[in-house]
Amino acid sequence: MMSNPQWPPFSEAFNQWLSSAQVNFKAFGDDAEAAKQAFFAKVAEEMDLVTREEFDTQAQLLERALERLTQLEQTLKSE
Repeated sequence: MMSNPQWPPFSEAFNQWLSSAQVNFKAFGDDAEAAKQAFFAKVAEEMDLVTREEFDTQAQLLERALERLTQLEQTLKSE
């Protein structure tokens, strides 16, 4: 940190301010991160998004339904 023998009170005050500013900036960063997470969670909720697990489950159900449909079509064609 800055140290100048001609201005010890200023140097000491500046060092104290800098230390407190670092703590404040960290707290601001934490608050900003929390706000960002909350914002994106709200946007995702409003967009009615699904989780990857839900998507995969629905994809498997659709695949099985398509297989059954194909089998039914073949059965009808063969009759």
